[in-house]
Amino acid sequence: IPEYIKDGYLEFTPVDCLAKAINNIVFNNNNVNRIFHLFNDKHITIIDFINICNKLYKKIEIVSQEEFNKQLDKILKENNYIGSYILNDMDDTNKLQYVSNIKVRAEFTNKYLSNLGFDWPNIDETYIKKFLDYLFEIKFF
Repeated sequence: IPEYIKDGYLEFTPVDCLAKAINNIVFNNNNVNRIFHLFNDKHITIIDFINICNKLYKKIEIVSQEEFNKQLDKILKENNYIGSYILNDMDDTNKLQYVSNIKVRAEFTNKYLSNLGFDWPNIDETYIKKFLDYLFEIKFF
């Protein structure tokens, strides 16, 4: 991965937890019109994600932008569909755009859910392993 995104974070919202959150809201709504922002606000840093991947699987290297672009070009020339998944996330200088000044907040939603006994899970090594094992199983990688 390119060096400039290593300090970012990743958001994982497990679908079963999302379903529970929706269920809690639907069946406990007090009929007041509200907008809820449903996502797991317990992020994992990209560097922590890399460390977990490096422990469980093969090494992910942090490289310069130039090296990243060389590797991406190589992958795309091999007609590898994996590389095509990130093309929409790149700007006109082939830089990944995963960092944003816009921070989505969900304090109201999370307080509402917490009052109903629901809290988002921490994303840990066990979750990341299950997530990545599934991607390997379906031959995404």
